[in-house]
Amino acid sequence: MSFHPTSVSVLKNYLTGSYVFFHLFQQEFSVPSNETFVLTTTDRIIVDGEKLDGTTLYLLRKIDQVLLSSVEEEINFVPHYNTLIESGANEYFIEGQKSLPCALAELVDNALSATAKNSGVRSIEIRLFFNKRFGKPAIIVLDNGSGMTSKQLNNWAIYRLSKFTRENSTFESEVEGSDPPAHVPRSLNSDISFFGVGGKRAVFHMGDAVRMISRPLGSPDVHELVLSKDEFQEKAQKKQDVYRSKILNRMPGDVSHITDDERFLRTIIAEETQKESFTVVVITGIFQEHINYLKLPVCFKEWTRELAHIYHYYIHGHNGNCKADVSPTSDDLRRIDIVVTLWASKRTEKMNLREVEDDMQTLFINAAKDTFEFRAESPDGGIVEGVLRYHPFLYDRETYPKDSCNDDNNEMESEATGQARGRRDIFECFWNGRLIPYTTIPGFHWCQKKGSRLPEECYSRFSGVLFTDGKFRVSATKLKFMELEKELEQRGTHFTRVWDIQKEFTNWLQNCHETLDKQVKFIDYKETVTRSEVQAKKKQHPWAVFSSIEQHGRRYTAGDIVKSQKPAQIIHGTVLKFFLHGAHKGDVFATGGEVEIKREPQGLYEEITKVIPIAKIDMTATDENIKNHIENERKKLPDRLKVDWPEGNVLPENAVLPAGTPIGKILWCPHAGNLHRLGKYTLTLTTVLSDTSKGVQTVYGGRELPEYKHEFRVKEGFAESFSVGELSSSFRVGEPFDIPLHMKDCYNHTTKPPPNIKPALQSSAGLRIGLLLTQHFLLCMHFFQNYDIKVTLPRLKNDTQTVKISLHPGNPHSLLVKSKTNPVEVENGNPVSFEIEVHDEVGNITRFPGLKVYCQIPGLDLMEKDCSAGKADLETKPVNHKIVNGEPQILEARFEIPSQKQVAPVTRQLMVMPSKRISRMELFSQREEELVLKNNENIKWKAGGVLEKLFYKLYDEAGREVPITAEIASNIKVTWGTDVDQRNLVNGWLPDLQVSKHVDGEHLYQVSYQEKKVSFCFRIVPCPDEPAGLKATQPQSIVKLGETLSGDIKLELVDQYNNVTKKLTSTCGKSFSAEAEGLDKTRHNCLQLLFRFHSGSPGPRVIYFHYKEFTKSVVLEVTAGVPSQIKLVSGPEQPLQVLNGHDIPTPFLLQLCDEWGNPSPDENMNVEIKPSPVTLTVKVLNPMDTEGKTCIKVNQIEGSKRYYALEFKGSLNGKSIPGPSVNLTLLPDPNKPVRLSVDFDRNVKFSAGGKFPVFSVTVFSEDGSPMTAFKPADLSMLLWEGPPSMRPATICVNVVANEPITLEPDCQQQTPVVFYCTEMANRILVENMTLKITVTIMEDSPGENGSRYVLHFKPEVTNPPTSLSPFELPFHFYNDFENQQKKVELMKKKDELTEAVKECNKFFHKICDQKDLCLKQKTSELETIEKTPRRIFSIHGKFNGPDILGMVGQLAFVADDDVARVISWILQGDMDCVITTTTTAAQKLYEDTRGNQQVMALDNILVQQEDRPLPHIINHQELFKPSGNPTFARKHLIYPSLFFSLPVFKNILGDTILMDDLVSATNYRKALVDKDIQCPTILTRTGERVSAKGKFGGSQNRAPPIDKLKVFGAPLPDNYEELKKQIGDTVEEIDKAEKDRNDHSTKWLSEIFQKEKEKDAIEGINKQLGTFPICFV
Repeated sequence: MSFHPTSVSVLKNYLTGSYVFFHLFQQEFSVPSNETFVLTTTDRIIVDGEKLDGTTLYLLRKIDQVLLSSVEEEINFVPHYNTLIESGANEYFIEGQKSLPCALAELVDNALSATAKNSGVRSIEIRLFFNKRFGKPAIIVLDNGSGMTSKQLNNWAIYRLSKFTRENSTFESEVEGSDPPAHVPRSLNSDISFFGVGGKRAVFHMGDAVRMISRPLGSPDVHELVLSKDEFQEKAQKKQDVYRSKILNRMPGDVSHITDDERFLRTIIAEETQKESFTVVVITGIFQEHINYLKLPVCFKEWTRELAHIYHYYIHGHNGNCKADVSPTSDDLRRIDIVVTLWASKRTEKMNLREVEDDMQTLFINAAKDTFEFRAESPDGGIVEGVLRYHPFLYDRETYPKDSCNDDNNEMESEATGQARGRRDIFECFWNGRLIPYTTIPGFHWCQKKGSRLPEECYSRFSGVLFTDGKFRVSATKLKFMELEKELEQRGTHFTRVWDIQKEFTNWLQNCHETLDKQVKFIDYKETVTRSEVQAKKKQHPWAVFSSIEQHGRRYTAGDIVKSQKPAQIIHGTVLKFFLHGAHKGDVFATGGEVEIKREPQGLYEEITKVIPIAKIDMTATDENIKNHIENERKKLPDRLKVDWPEGNVLPENAVLPAGTPIGKILWCPHAGNLHRLGKYTLTLTTVLSDTSKGVQTVYGGRELPEYKHEFRVKEGFAESFSVGELSSSFRVGEPFDIPLHMKDCYNHTTKPPPNIKPALQSSAGLRIGLLLTQHFLLCMHFFQNYDIKVTLPRLKNDTQTVKISLHPGNPHSLLVKSKTNPVEVENGNPVSFEIEVHDEVGNITRFPGLKVYCQIPGLDLMEKDCSAGKADLETKPVNHKIVNGEPQILEARFEIPSQKQVAPVTRQLMVMPSKRISRMELFSQREEELVLKNNENIKWKAGGVLEKLFYKLYDEAGREVPITAEIASNIKVTWGTDVDQRNLVNGWLPDLQVSKHVDGEHLYQVSYQEKKVSFCFRIVPCPDEPAGLKATQPQSIVKLGETLSGDIKLELVDQYNNVTKKLTSTCGKSFSAEAEGLDKTRHNCLQLLFRFHSGSPGPRVIYFHYKEFTKSVVLEVTAGVPSQIKLVSGPEQPLQVLNGHDIPTPFLLQLCDEWGNPSPDENMNVEIKPSPVTLTVKVLNPMDTEGKTCIKVNQIEGSKRYYALEFKGSLNGKSIPGPSVNLTLLPDPNKPVRLSVDFDRNVKFSAGGKFPVFSVTVFSEDGSPMTAFKPADLSMLLWEGPPSMRPATICVNVVANEPITLEPDCQQQTPVVFYCTEMANRILVENMTLKITVTIMEDSPGENGSRYVLHFKPEVTNPPTSLSPFELPFHFYNDFENQQKKVELMKKKDELTEAVKECNKFFHKICDQKDLCLKQKTSELETIEKTPRRIFSIHGKFNGPDILGMVGQLAFVADDDVARVISWILQGDMDCVITTTTTAAQKLYEDTRGNQQVMALDNILVQQEDRPLPHIINHQELFKPSGNPTFARKHLIYPSLFFSLPVFKNILGDTILMDDLVSATNYRKALVDKDIQCPTILTRTGERVSAKGKFGGSQNRAPPIDKLKVFGAPLPDNYEELKKQIGDTVEEIDKAEKDRNDHSTKWLSEIFQKEKEKDAIEGINKQLGTFPICFV
């Protein structure tokens, strides 16, 4: 009987208890009150009437009643709310990418769709509130679109309700069955809100709650819907409908429902009144990692740039953000403003995505110089528009844009390939106008380099973009296309431009290369020419000629030697010029161009010059190789000319001939005459060629023909006259000078003077000339004038010449210092003047540039004076000299010219006269006796006293007292006193001086005049006054009770200012005493202060010291004494009774105390428990110290029932410390089973195959009483065959035969063979069988000879009545004895063989049964392990093949979850990489997946075979002991195949280290860096990373939760493989046993029959017996 849950719903309001429920139930279903019934669930669980929850129930007579018919049960399978709130947890995570821009884009998509029909500006705002003054963090997306009705808002909340199934859609295309939007350029149709999942995924990816606020166009109401994770969880806990909520309908501007932590919404809601329609998405509960990323300035620029990239064409129109395009935006695409505003804690940023200038599409558009547009249409009508943009090479760089956010990747890719685009794909893909970020296409067949002559780098200089319409499918997250590339490569897809897109593309690319690429720099323009040799007339003019080019960092200039590449013929030669087609002037960059080369060596070639393209220059050829080749070729041309001299008239090579020497015949030349011109002469003999058309030629093949040259030189003759050379315009007195004389030969050539010639000089009157050397003269004169000098050289034809000279004063020779008196008198403190003159050696005042005279006077700095004019006046600084006893002082002034060492120094005496200025001060004290103070004197004075009645006097340098005036007094300064009376200073009085109250050294005081020019100093040394009290100095403030204070308390007598007057000595002992509470006075006498306290409690103690009339107190902190006993602070209540085997619940709290009972804790104290007697076993937990006490928890006590004592004993530093003793009574445990008692019907008969009787088992505890509180499942019963064991509660049973079911003999009977005769023995069929049945055939019994008969034995049993099958005994009948005997033997043998086979089969089946049982157990364990949930690698590999090993994540296991998380995170970019054994297999897989699958080949991996130690281990020695258990990360991986997996993970993980925590990791790195050791990346079990560069911290270096990662799987338990091996061994044993049985059954029977042909024998016997053969099993 069953009923539907709706029938029970009537009763739900009355279910107050089981009785009421069942009473109402009986009434509802008319169940008689005397009828017994059971109410259960469909799982046969009895219902007590408390909770039904709409469950289908059974109404049964008993719980195990069989159902009379099938019953249907209604179920509810509403998805869990995690389906919604965690829908965005993983979808937006792409390797190496940021998830937030894509999540925000989902909300912008909805906003674009909502504003599609706006007539004006389409406004979309993203507001980020991350400032506490606005409330909790929030992300808000607003638009001015058409808004949503309450029904549309309801549809929005339904997960996976796509636009094709939702009702009341805002958009025409979203109504089921409507046509898709009409095609517009770039598919900018705003139809991008498709799947019904993006908005929910996005909001719950960023936060945990969303508030939707919308006002539809024309509606006066605003609709609000709130979805939150907390609300879902609360409903789920309360068993409420999770997917049921409420929409709030309110008036615009109403903020009554807004809480304070969402106060940012008040401003937004206030704006509602100004808007006709809108939608606001408010996301709260923002995850902290998202907040950190969104508000960071660098990241803010990054994610706004990504959004600007995604919506580039919606923002900027069809042509994109082209700076050169000033055309207005089409009316069809109204202006779209997407504005992002960020309110952070310290700044506010606002960004209109229209202002972003560095998104990739902007960079591509503005870096392109030409475009190639095309169109494609798929078989199902999908339309694709495409644009290729060419980015030429300009001058010295590629202009292909680089992604500013991935500079490192750009450089690596471009460097790896040497091309502009690198390994990046060509096409970015847009779907309905918005970017699908993670789908790119490498290209199509028609834009690949296949047979093209263009340089390969041209194919890497263009970027592309594809615009698809809604016919092409994308993923629900709009991150990837669904097989876009595959669809575009179908045969039915047609690309169109004109007629042949491949040809058009190639022509376009060639034109771009020729006109836009500027790869070669043409330098040094020469002219523009026409080249008639060019075949195409259009190409003959104009050609610009250049002398140099630069290409790929190398410069070629006219005259350089080059070599061409070898297409047909290699050319070696010299560059003549470079040609570039076009009207160019000046330096220019271009592609192409040609070079004119002069072939070398010229004599070997008919065509001397050759013009080739610049691209044909072999840039790998070196100058040395080219020169060697040319020189080797040049050796084939004429090289030298040989000449002989006739008649032996040889002119020596390089001969030197005097002028006028005649030259005789040379070769065939006539007499050449005299040669009188000086110089080198060369006689040249040249080889010439005579050509009638070209005349005489001396050049062949561009090289001069050989010639012979003979060189000699003609020099000057002997001297015959002379001339005087040019002299200086002036000379100085006393300076030597030269008169240059030039000797001439007869041809007026300059020559050497004759030997031993002596010149003679004669001068005008008054000039004395002294001849110093042959050509040096000395002039001496006192005045300046001009003179004539005659020079005569005897023995020459013209021997006299006259020279005019001008004479000036000579060099400085002496110094003259003039003064009015000698010595010079000067008043001390005044300057002195001197007149200085500089003379030459004859007394003339001489002028000399830069001449300086220095003057040195003692006490003054060195002075200098410029005397370049020969004389000067020098005034010294004021002379300040110390006057002794008022007498004049004599000084010496020294004058000298350091630059003129030949000028002797000059000295003058100075007499310094005493001045009248103040130079001395004296101080006095007018007391009873006048005190005269001395300068720098130390004066002892009582501390705190006053030095009064001070006055001063001033004296000049002559010792005369100077009267004190007001002016003088104003310049008097004292260093004591703050208020000085100027009137007292005028009268000579100084302020009183207060002496310091502390005896702390000397105190300096000073009286000064005119800024300390004249001063008087003295020092006051304070002295202590008479004693006024006692002072005590204690060495320490703490002393233990019973211990002596270490060190003495120092007592001193002090004055009124606490200055020590004198120390107390032993002579003062009679007047000294000390008192304190508990002070041991026997420990001190006189002044031997050994203080010890022998009683009292810890705390402060005051010691009073008395000396004469003085008293002093000292406070000491007395602490507990030396530990000497252990006290029990708290413990279990007494009397203590404990059950055997149990613990003592209350711990013992012990305190270590001194001998006076004061707590004296010590961390080195050890406490143990010793039971008495020792038969008691006590197990304790480790003692715990809490607040200086020792807490001991007794975990278990075992022993016999009796009284015991627990003694606590301690030990401290080897010293035993007594403790308390606790008595306890050990009681038997009433809940501890110790004995079983089994009762059953002992008269029962145990029949084989029958059932056991009911066993009544009683469990007795330690106290002998039966136990009632135990689980029946804990009881077990074992059954075995054999002798009884020593186990308790063992019952021996005698198993007897059960009821008879068959009739058969005890042992197998032989088949009888009888024959017709009179002897009984030959007619016996059965003999000595059980029941003693003897059966014979009758005498002369008829029978057929050789026939087989069957004897039936049918029992008739009356008690108990049963039906038994008859026993059949077959026998053979024969007519003769001989044949009968023969057949008897045969039958005997047959029966033995048959029995042996049966025994064999029985033994085999027994073995198989045992093995099957073991196999089932092992298989069950194996299945349990396999079904146990464990961590698995979430990516299912779809790649297989003989050379494919699998993905990286499949090649290893990681046991520890923390280790798996951090290693999987660091390898996220490699987890789905497929590993192959060969590069060929990797390349094939790459082609099969169109480059979308990353691969790695084992034969491309180079790793070290040996394992290197950790960085801190060198030469098997640790440099330091690290904490944190550092190990290589790869050591934690478990490899299914070590041979293949180990190299892979050595390659991708390298030497990455794993440690316990971040602190250990950073300390480990610092220790390595301190020792100049490179540290690899370190990972921690807590998920942190310390990079090889030292960076750590932040979300970039922290692993996300493990459920957001693709992780390594967990390995199976260690016993899994062992179980599999055991199962395999068991199966193998069974198979082997069966095989042995089948193959070697005859061998098993050989011991019986000693043969191996039993089967054949049995068959033979059967043939003889005329029966069927026995079949072996």
